[in-house]
Amino acid sequence: MIERLIGSAMAPIELSRQIGAALSHAIANDGYRLFGIDSSTLLVNRLLAASDNDDRARRVWLHEFYLTADQIPYVELPNLMRMRLPVVASQPQQAISWGYPTEVISRLTPDEHERAFHEIRSPHGGTILASFASRGSWVAAMQMYRRDPSSPFSRSDIAFVRSLSSTIGDALAAALSREQALRAHHDDDEASGIVFVNRTGIVTFATPSGEAWLDRLRRVEPGTRHDLPTPIAAAIAGLRSAGRPSQQIVLPLPGNTVQIEASAGGGDTTAIVMTLRKPAAPPTVPTNWPLTPQERQVTTLLVQGKTNRAIAETLFISENTVITHLRHIFTKMEVTGRTQLLARLFHESAGVHLFDEGAA
Repeated sequence: MIERLIGSAMAPIELSRQIGAALSHAIANDGYRLFGIDSSTLLVNRLLAASDNDDRARRVWLHEFYLTADQIPYVELPNLMRMRLPVVASQPQQAISWGYPTEVISRLTPDEHERAFHEIRSPHGGTILASFASRGSWVAAMQMYRRDPSSPFSRSDIAFVRSLSSTIGDALAAALSREQALRAHHDDDEASGIVFVNRTGIVTFATPSGEAWLDRLRRVEPGTRHDLPTPIAAAIAGLRSAGRPSQQIVLPLPGNTVQIEASAGGGDTTAIVMTLRKPAAPPTVPTNWPLTPQERQVTTLLVQGKTNRAIAETLFISENTVITHLRHIFTKMEVTGRTQLLARLFHESAGVHLFDEGAA
């Protein structure tokens, strides 16, 4: 089912929702959440999808436990991405915490592991922690959990998610790239927004432009109409855990990018400044790609999210000709389809530094 989703032109939230549903169909769980990742800081920067029952648990995790697992650091998503561990199972018993190399899991004794596991109020049945990369850049991460301690995740569950991790990463990267390439009209968002958040995650003050930014950030996340947006909660968590003067998170949005910076605001208050970056322009096809002029035109229109029919109408050619061009493009660029081609184009245009792709 997941493979059928990959070639679609779905928006990121719908694609993420269907990926979550497909994985849940294959692996029984009591809840899941799928986040976008800021590839620079490795902090979550956006909620992409979540199970219907995850709302309260996610809020508690973001505000109280995200980046606080000092005693058991190998359950934190940023650390797993730095160690290039795409899929693991964090479970009460160290012996069945699948996916970890011996040198990582043995940093704690089994008793220390179990005690720390429960101290951070992890779901008693365990959690699958999966990070998804595309061409060397982390783009999303997922937590899938069980509450029944008698039903832990199996080694085959981990192997199944791992087998799909690269495919999911490429699909999400392409969907997010298409979304950012869309032209957006938000004249009211030009001004920087400022909000103050107390230690319980409540906004205690916001400038008018700060309110506008809060509304916009909530609109790009499912089910967070009145909650503190994920990137703000993540920036506060990063500020708290790192002990630095400020913490920045970058969030790509349709047509532009917002920088979110958290800093101490005095007492128990955190000041958040949201600033619009220069609108992003869709990348051009690199000059070193060995494509014919018409193949370049087809690729450019593909980046804009156009269907085969729309490409044919724009270029005054038949759909069969478009399909033929795409087949030649995929062969020349050594990719298997639209998703991989888009991921390669956006990452090469952004100059992303690649790590060992075997880790993804």
